[in-house]
Amino acid sequence: MPDLIHAIKDHRIQLAFWWRTPRYCAAVDRLIQIKPNCERCGKPSTTALYNDSDFSQGYLHYISKVEDLTVPAGCQHCYREGLRNKRPCPRCIEEYQKNSDWQIRYISVDEKVCFAHLSKEEKIKFKHLTKIHRRINQERKKWS
Repeated sequence: MPDLIHAIKDHRIQLAFWWRTPRYCAAVDRLIQIKPNCERCGKPSTTALYNDSDFSQGYLHYISKVEDLTVPAGCQHCYREGLRNKRPCPRCIEEYQKNSDWQIRYISVDEKVCFAHLSKEEKIKFKHLTKIHRRINQERKKWS
């Protein structure tokens, strides 16, 4: 297990070095100038988004994709939530386009909309299921 911890730490150090290289910084700046809005939510873009398949062939391959503008531009929120396998709620994006003060919520890949956009019946059902799950977990704790 210590080898895995050191491998992860070394990987993070290597990534931090890559993200600070002048070549990458210049490529991202150019990407943001050409694609000023996040391709997932529509907010102003600040970085390049990526997925695991972009990195599977190494850093130089990924940098060339950023330089060729084939990587989507994105905001910090979409970048962070993308690392957690979440995406912006489509209804929140619609609301954000009407009103830029709207907070975009992020949902898991299998969800259709966030809690704020559920119908009243769905919210009641969700709250009821949450209560049931809490009771089950409390009972489990009593017996363990």
